[in-house]
Amino acid sequence: MAKYHQTLTYWAPSTLNEYGEQSFLAPVTIPGRFEEKTEMFVDKSTGKEQMSRSVAYIKQDVVENGFLFLGTSSQVKPKNETKTFLIRRFDKIPNVKCNRYIRKIWQ
Repeated sequence: MAKYHQTLTYWAPSTLNEYGEQSFLAPVTIPGRFEEKTEMFVDKSTGKEQMSRSVAYIKQDVVENGFLFLGTSSQVKPKNETKTFLIRRFDKIPNVKCNRYIRKIWQ
């Protein structure tokens, strides 16, 4: 299983505000492993292959269209933090016994 020695900050998408812009829940820190590497993945909404800018392995479920940041952040809006990444795909893959999961994010 993956080793989670890094701290990541996650912003879950919430509702649209009065201007039609996406708002986000308060940031939370989660343990994970972040890798800046290019990797091919299939976009679930279009079925087309895409290239990621990075991948992350994490210990909890997240939602696509949220944002992830390597490190700790208290910014209310994820776009106010430099180097945040949009979560374009999230997969939760069980082991053979289905008692542990690998959670992988493509950004």
